[in-house]
Amino acid sequence: MSKLSPKPTDKNPKKSWKDLDSTLQAYFKLPGKSVPITIDIDTYEMTAKELVEEAKKAGYTIDVVDDEVINLS
Repeated sequence: MSKLSPKPTDKNPKKSWKDLDSTLQAYFKLPGKSVPITIDIDTYEMTAKELVEEAKKAGYTIDVVDDEVINLS
């Protein structure tokens, strides 16, 4: 009997604006959280440009690490 389940063949759906908002709210409400949160763009349905624009509107500081990674603080 294997200790691991078979490798999945289906993929999880990409995360939405609602998922991102929930993640950011939960992260920044933690006591003492002054370090940026890293967002992997590939896991979300929106583009990096859309995410950066909305994050700026919402008051976040944005550090674009590369085409796939953004840090928000």
